[in-house]
Amino acid sequence: SMNDYYASLSKQSICYYSMGEFVEVGDNYIGNYNGLNGYGFRVDKFEIVDGNSYCQELNYDGEHGEKLALISITLRNKGSEEGIWLTDLNLIGEDNYVGMNWDLLLLANPGLEGSTGIRLSPGTEYSLVIPYDIFQKYFSRKTYNNIEEYPFFFVVADYPEEQRIQLSLFD
Repeated sequence: SMNDYYASLSKQSICYYSMGEFVEVGDNYIGNYNGLNGYGFRVDKFEIVDGNSYCQELNYDGEHGEKLALISITLRNKGSEEGIWLTDLNLIGEDNYVGMNWDLLLLANPGLEGSTGIRLSPGTEYSLVIPYDIFQKYFSRKTYNNIEEYPFFFVVADYPEEQRIQLSLFD
């Protein structure tokens, strides 16, 4: 029943990880999918950049945030036969959620060949840059003006254990 579902959600645990370490998905769900045991994520770099400058470099003239959060990751697969929808990977703040820019995802990662999903052969790894829009209108002026200090988390698995990698602009 729905009540059981909501009760189970409230029992979920949140685990925090650091940049530079591989986070193993294990039996957790990413979005609505599991069977991903073998996949691991590592965040190699986190940047906040000027939206216009970055979009000019990629010849992109569609809608984008005034600033962009760029998460450079290494994805590896030690044995799953499944693939991952990159669009299920969320960037959250302590009180906010930031949407992925799917168009920029494809432009920044030509190896995806136009797909927002990726399936790695077991025993391989792949590096990606995942861009998220930071729109000024969704933040208070104070938070936006100090966005470099705002706590962001990259959520790589959702349920039953929510796996969050704490992001930092500074090594």
